[in-house]
Amino acid sequence: MAETKTGGRPLNQPGIPAWKGNALKVRRILLGWTVDDLAQRLNVSKSTVSRWETGLHAPPAAQLAQLASLLDTPLAAFAREPKVS
Repeated sequence: MAETKTGGRPLNQPGIPAWKGNALKVRRILLGWTVDDLAQRLNVSKSTVSRWETGLHAPPAAQLAQLASLLDTPLAAFAREPKVS
């Protein structure tokens, strides 16, 4: 299914929270992982991870669940901007 965009942001699939790519990026960095590290763990390209982190695309439901598990993060964490102290 092709993603339809409004205002430059991807539309989310039903049941998936609003995607905030920065939340993924911050969690990845906190783990000390590079984009390549995360891409290898998910078996996707580095450019795919980069598009997710910039918010150009939201991951499909199956990969979103895999991300949450891999990063030990609830799905809802990807729906809000991360707080960095």
